[in-house]
Amino acid sequence: GVLTHAANSSQRANLLNLNVTGNLSLPAGAAIMADGLGYGGSADGRQPGFGAGGGGSAGSHSGSGGGHGGRGGNGDNGSLGGAIYDSAISPLDIGSGGSGGGQSNSNGGRGGGAVILQVGDTLTAGGLISANGSSGVTANGAGGGGGAGGTINISAANLVASGVLRANGGSGSSNGGAGGGG
Repeated sequence: GVLTHAANSSQRANLLNLNVTGNLSLPAGAAIMADGLGYGGSADGRQPGFGAGGGGSAGSHSGSGGGHGGRGGNGDNGSLGGAIYDSAISPLDIGSGGSGGGQSNSNGGRGGGAVILQVGDTLTAGGLISANGSSGVTANGAGGGGGAGGTINISAANLVASGVLRANGGSGSSNGGAGGGG
């Protein structure tokens, strides 16, 4: 099965926060997914992406990537990628959105959501835990910047991991900047 949380837009309202006093097992084939569930990307190149590290406004060019744990990529006209924010040791925020390109429907990608796991004993992680940002969209020759990766924050007395953890930024589209990592 898949465990997830609802999407956010311009405000952080949703994340997945599990506090388990005993053991938690995520077997192979199971997933905790928060891909593209962070702050929204802008639909207009004149507006930055949403979130503290939203990709900078692009004007009539391709958008820039959202930032979070890593800086977002710059757009093709020098519009700056989103800034780094949140704790590097114990992150709790969702990823920021990329800025849209200068043409209609060249939306910036959404940031990744947040997965926070606190396990009192052993976390056995054989499945997938993912909080990737989504890619920007190209329309009419301009591309949106990618959304930043979100948060995966795990605290456990013991960790047995053979699965996959990822919080990658989304790719930029048609000269748009890529999103920063979570």
